[in-house]
Amino acid sequence: MELLGADGQPVRAAGVAPIVTLYVHEINTVAHPATPPGWRWAVHIGGRGPADLDYCVNAGWGPDQQVAALTGEAVAVAAFKALRLCGLTPTSQTQVLDHDPIPAGADRIQFAIG
Repeated sequence: MELLGADGQPVRAAGVAPIVTLYVHEINTVAHPATPPGWRWAVHIGGRGPADLDYCVNAGWGPDQQVAALTGEAVAVAAFKALRLCGLTPTSQTQVLDHDPIPAGADRIQFAIG
């Protein structure tokens, strides 16, 4: 797995800009019945989109869009700052998706309720 920059090209040297992306979307509970209703946030460094789980550095759940976005933003800022400490110059973006991009059975968020 290679770290990809904002231009989609591999990051190989300091000074190249990797991209930190925060994805936020409502959970499709039909495709992911073990996950309670709510919103998922996921922070990716590089990657080829929200379903590319190899580039997901952390993900979680929130009961609503605002909580999920704020939690995910805190994680995205930490990832961004860590890249800066490594001598890289990251960029960042937030994408609120209108669909759940995670294929059924690939959800890595599991909850024990009750």
